Amino acid sequence: MCYGFFIRGFSTKIGILSDQIVNLRKFLEATLEFPEDISALDNYQLRSNLESLISEFKSLIIKSKKGIILRDGLKIVLVGQPNVGKSSLLNTLSGDEIAIVTPIAGTTRDKISQEIYINDIPVEFVDTAGLHNTNNIIEKIGIDRTWKEIKCADIILHVMDITQMPNEVDKEIQFKLPKNIPILNVFNKLDLLKIKNSELNIASGVKISASKRLGLDELRSYILNIIGWKENTEETPWLARKRHIYALENSLKHLNLSIEHISGKNQLIDLIAEELRLAHEDLCKITGKFTTEDLLGEIFSNFCIGK
Repeated sequence: MCYGFFIRGFSTKIGILSDQIVNLRKFLEATLEFPEDISALDNYQLRSNLESLISEFKSLIIKSKKGIILRDGLKIVLVGQPNVGKSSLLNTLSGDEIAIVTPIAGTTRDKISQEIYINDIPVEFVDTAGLHNTNNIIEKIGIDRTWKEIKCADIILHVMDITQMPNEVDKEIQFKLPKNIPILNVFNKLDLLKIKNSELNIASGVKISASKRLGLDELRSYILNIIGWKENTEETPWLARKRHIYALENSLKHLNLSIEHISGKNQLIDLIAEELRLAHEDLCKITGKFTTEDLLGEIFSNFCIGK
């Protein structure tokens, strides 16, 4: 794969977006600094330009995230109480006996990982020690390592025994899981369920049987939906870094705030200009520094100020 092409493509797109923000900024700043020479911006034109810019940012963020996933893959951590079927799920997904499976709770004492592909996406599935209260020193070490793995996850699969629902311990685990990482509830052992699905009082998620290979396609679909992955797309993913995504998302946040300051015929030009400045500042973390002097140079080169 020619990564240089994707890197240049990303850089070019960032440059285009930066130029568009500069164009908006110079009109707004000129309006504020030289009102006697510059007519007021047309409200509809300003809104439409901002809406178009916001749309382009959203598209770039989506494509960039896909690029990161294709390059770095995903890390999915399996968590839950002992003996809910985490190891069985890992074995079933990998098609191999990667983890030891026994009826004895607490068999897994340390993390076990395996790379598995879902629609050509490399996914590292990590099986972890069961979360529960224990006085066993070795199990406590394993549980501490589980929480460390959880913090590094892109997605958390909270595996639960559907025959034991509702379960207060699972609710406690759910409460302790990080709120900034996507969590998918996976209800395992569907083949052992004695009541109808409609009679279950459980949270949203996917029902599976790891041992009978039931619901695994649905599980894969849920995972792809969480990361916003669409099949049969002709869009080319950009190769970006996570810090680039962070900068783009912050920039987009300020663009969204700037459009909120346009209401009817009233334009809060100074507030819009400030949000655009902040949006451009975040974007410059990718492109490089752009100073106030640079902006003034753009204004004087495009308008007949003082003539």
